Amino acid sequence: MRLRAGPFAFLHCFIGALFVFVTWQSLANTTEVDWTSSGFSTSRITINAGDEVDIVNFDDTFDLELTGSPPEGFYADIPPTDSQYVYYVPYVYNNPGTFHFSDQFSDSVTVIVNSTALLSVAITTPTNNTVFTAPATFTVIAVPAGGAAPYARVQFFVGTNLTGVASNSPFTSTVSNLLAGTYTLSAVVTDNNSNTATNSVLVSVNPRMATNYILTADCATIYSSGSVLRSTGLTLGSSTRGGLEFAAFDARPYSSILLELNPTGLPVWDPTVDVYGFDGGTGTLMGSNYYSGTFIGTLTFPANPDYGQIATYDVTAFVKSARGPYFGFILYAVGDVLSSTTVNHGTPPELYAIAPVPPPQLKIARSGNQIIISWSTNNAVGLSLKAITSFGTGAAWNAVNPMPVLVGNQWVATNSITGASRYFRLSSQ
Repeated sequence: MRLRAGPFAFLHCFIGALFVFVTWQSLANTTEVDWTSSGFSTSRITINAGDEVDIVNFDDTFDLELTGSPPEGFYADIPPTDSQYVYYVPYVYNNPGTFHFSDQFSDSVTVIVNSTALLSVAITTPTNNTVFTAPATFTVIAVPAGGAAPYARVQFFVGTNLTGVASNSPFTSTVSNLLAGTYTLSAVVTDNNSNTATNSVLVSVNPRMATNYILTADCATIYSSGSVLRSTGLTLGSSTRGGLEFAAFDARPYSSILLELNPTGLPVWDPTVDVYGFDGGTGTLMGSNYYSGTFIGTLTFPANPDYGQIATYDVTAFVKSARGPYFGFILYAVGDVLSSTTVNHGTPPELYAIAPVPPPQLKIARSGNQIIISWSTNNAVGLSLKAITSFGTGAAWNAVNPMPVLVGNQWVATNSITGASRYFRLSSQ
């Protein structure tokens, strides 16, 4: 039996008891059932396994002779309230089922105890082994389950560094500006009974791909009359074409080359620009370039482009085939849509050359009579491990068995050491 301090007046005692009860509720799931000689305040309650029921005697005359029915059997004699204290008995129901307790006047309460799933939390975003590009900024989403709801909080960590705390669903946190590397993201949930559970995923952040911004050597509006205007922009009206010319460069190291264009406003008639490529220019756009080039394709601008919004068009194949010394593009559109290098609305027309991410490197270690070969999952899609015993005519690379297994963010293949020499490589063939 426990007691609570409270004034003598019945109503005030009730409020005082509730105040103490709310304080206790912050530590555990507790349900209060009040009693007077007229009976219990409820005839039925539903709780979870591990929850506590506080049975409080608010009668100022009678003891409460409390009996719990087996298998949750118990007996207590709870004194009536007096001028200072309200008395009660706490009872924790640890097993699921339907139970009862009653008073000496045959009034009873049915207690339905639900089973409680173990507390857990899952990181749903990002998934395990997700790869980002530095500096990486992304949202982490965690979903708790089981335990004693409502959940007090979910804490988010990158490694051992706390990056956020969420107290309400959806439980999310933002990770900002991660540099290149491999990181463990963790979520720790705390339920209403102060129990905790955790879940972790691995993510990798690749270095930003090497890039090269190549500005035009010449930019002009070209008229069919033969005149050329180098001024504030490529007007590209119905009787004009815009020309962009670049100095030839070695395009072989780049995986893709994009032509970047920058609209100064909304297309008036049509949101498209036809792109023509020409090779072997002189370095100075001329009126004769009005009809130059071979049609490459049509670039469509996004609807309602913002000020300075960039549109890109893939010109990789054309640039890699160009021999120079200059090459360029003639752009044809209906309406004023593009800026020139002399009016920079965020980014002038330019080429954006992107170098490929290098393939993963093989690592080889020895463990007893086993050889352990591993490589990163980053940029490893489509690659398989192959081996050969010797080089020469007719030699063939064969897949390595057993197949590699995923360990964290590494593929790992284990092979027995034999007397023969072997050479290994990652191959897409």
